[in-house]
Amino acid sequence: MSTFFIRLWSALVFVVVMIAGIYTDVWSYVILMLFLNTACLWEFFGLILKDEKPRFSLLKIMGLVIGTGMLLVGIFCILERMNIDFLPLAAGMISMGAFLLFIVELYAGSSRPFENVAVIIVGWFYITIPIIFLTLIAFSLGYYEPNLVMALFILTWANDTFAYLVGSRIGKRKLFPRISPGKTWEGTLGGAVFTLLFAWLMSEWIPSLAILPALAIGLTIAIFGTLGDLTESMLKRSAGVKDSGKLMPGHGGVLDRFDAFLFMLPFVGTVWMIFQYIG
Repeated sequence: MSTFFIRLWSALVFVVVMIAGIYTDVWSYVILMLFLNTACLWEFFGLILKDEKPRFSLLKIMGLVIGTGMLLVGIFCILERMNIDFLPLAAGMISMGAFLLFIVELYAGSSRPFENVAVIIVGWFYITIPIIFLTLIAFSLGYYEPNLVMALFILTWANDTFAYLVGSRIGKRKLFPRISPGKTWEGTLGGAVFTLLFAWLMSEWIPSLAILPALAIGLTIAIFGTLGDLTESMLKRSAGVKDSGKLMPGHGGVLDRFDAFLFMLPFVGTVWMIFQYIG
């Protein structure tokens, strides 16, 4: 089978899984987020903790288990609308998780224990916390709103796709040649314009999404989605790899597909909550 058809079938499966996970019901959304968190964390840890010694495998497994626990607690608190301030709870879980990892490093006699533990903690902030932000947005109206989740995916896709299309046609000025030689200022601005256009269309499609917060979210995605893509490129360059994984044939790893999406979520979540507060 040619590379083109492999990429096509992989993309179709990806789209079907995403739509089914978002729109079937609340629990399919939870399962989708658990899968996303697990796959991205494992790829992230694998990029940096490359050593396959048992100790490194144990660190990655512990990082994955604790990160999954954090996500489950966060989702449960949001779903049940519990009267719990999640920030102190998350801080406590991160602290306890870090100390457990330090105990492993203590007995392992590692030459760089703090660096190893820092990698795991960064993974939680890079992947797990953003997914919790997405869940906050999805349930911010007092019920699960799948259209809001899908809108964020569509806007991220629009920014990435049209930045590539515009840049490949008229792009001349390099945006960040040291990290991503293919990205141009023209493509980035083109992606932002189309993202704002799609944001306006989203506001017409989703009654709960007014035009002003839609445009603010679109602009936030255009800026921080691009920076998220550059950040993962920097990560892969530092790790000396082309793709974060091989789970999606022809497309690389799951983290390759969600790098921009995960990076922009804390910023979009903050913008959305501000509009909810003042609205």
